[in-house]
Amino acid sequence: MTFSAKLSNASLFKDAVGAIYELIKGDVSFKITSDGIFMNAMDPANVSMAIFKFLRPAFEAYELEEEQLITVDMERFFQVLRQAKTNDELSLSLLDNQLKVTFRGDSTRTFAIPLLESVGEGKKAPSLQFDASVVIAPNVFEQGISDAAAIGQDAIVLIASEGSFVMESVSSSGESRLTLASGDAALKSLQVQTPAKARYAIDYMKKIMKGSKISNELKISFKSDFPLQAEFTKQDIVHLSYILAPRVETE
Repeated sequence: MTFSAKLSNASLFKDAVGAIYELIKGDVSFKITSDGIFMNAMDPANVSMAIFKFLRPAFEAYELEEEQLITVDMERFFQVLRQAKTNDELSLSLLDNQLKVTFRGDSTRTFAIPLLESVGEGKKAPSLQFDASVVIAPNVFEQGISDAAAIGQDAIVLIASEGSFVMESVSSSGESRLTLASGDAALKSLQVQTPAKARYAIDYMKKIMKGSKISNELKISFKSDFPLQAEFTKQDIVHLSYILAPRVETE
């Protein structure tokens, strides 16, 4: 079981894992291949899926004898990664049925995380077709979520039409509305085949936005009353994707 990898920026890997940790708990399997480290997993309520891809070009050194599927306790793994300091280098390796995590900076610190019985690769990410896609500054999208939460809402409606993207929440407790028009600096791209409108849970959206630490752009794809896909990408380094089921309104 030979695998070792070295990354000069430990914080980048910590932030990427931290972004999926917000949704995915318990035992999680990571697939280690010649192309990088990958993971697909559902949240405990089966409302959302996280797809994690940390690509080989991100690493300064990467050695792998054969493809591996390892399972770790996500809580333990992230708590170890949280010990990384800003300028630390990160090394990962497999030895004696353990995942070794080493930080090198002002000192050298090594952790050993036991490998667990496999829970499998996780569900394959579905192939979805969307009617609208938006590329937006993450801080602006977060503001729309915060605005809806400020009036006591637990869900937000996304609306994409030709020329505009809207985030709104309307109920007896109040209203919020954030509007972006084509040409606005924060709306980097808007593609609409068919106008789309769908409602999503704010608590899940907040967790998904943890991915903003790795990219200054967020791509949202959706269609009416259909799952949403949110993507954060740092080219040739890391790709985080989330799929979130819509919140269905009840009478």
